[in-house]
Amino acid sequence: MCGRYDLSRNAQEILRFFGIEAEADDWPPRYNIAPSQNILTIHAGVDGRPVAAWAHWGFKPPYAEEKKGAPVPINARAEKVADSAYFRSAFAKRRAIIPADGWYEWREEAGRKQPYRFTRRDGGLLLLAGLWTPSAQEPGERAAIITEPARGLARQVHPRMPVVLSAPCWRAWLDPEFTERGEIRTATVALPIEEIRAYPVSPRVGNPRNDEATLIEASGADLP
Repeated sequence: MCGRYDLSRNAQEILRFFGIEAEADDWPPRYNIAPSQNILTIHAGVDGRPVAAWAHWGFKPPYAEEKKGAPVPINARAEKVADSAYFRSAFAKRRAIIPADGWYEWREEAGRKQPYRFTRRDGGLLLLAGLWTPSAQEPGERAAIITEPARGLARQVHPRMPVVLSAPCWRAWLDPEFTERGEIRTATVALPIEEIRAYPVSPRVGNPRNDEATLIEASGADLP
């Protein structure tokens, strides 16, 4: 799964990356973003061009919005997302990118859970594949991050990982003209796992109330 991540680079840098011509007040750096919080998403606007929007991290399609006890998943499995009644409409029409600098995952070590931070080796922006849906509740949208079976070094920590898109295909992922599963998957490519590094960080990241820069500092050597 992917249940915690960080994003600390400034607003204008992210908007420039996606070619979004808009002025934005800089948002505070976030080093410990958790489910049920508002997260930044990039998706196609009404004219097909990318827009930046805030979404509640926890997905609920419109038909389930008023259903008491309806699930609010933070992740969608890549293997099932195109066929799931909960996600298939969003997969066809409302794909999103969740920008991140890193994500966290935990593994059992010596009787305790040790968190690891995954990030790009070159320090570049991570493009996490996601879905969004309109919502009657603030901030007006909901989102989930798509996950896949862990690859490469990520398997040492957890059986799953977020789908991380390679930079050249982000436009295709957001393109509303692509609606069929086959054409969507043909047009998008995952970032090679060799471009990802992972290292242990402080257990303090386990508490979402902690949100400071020291959380992303390495507490040991990189995973091989």
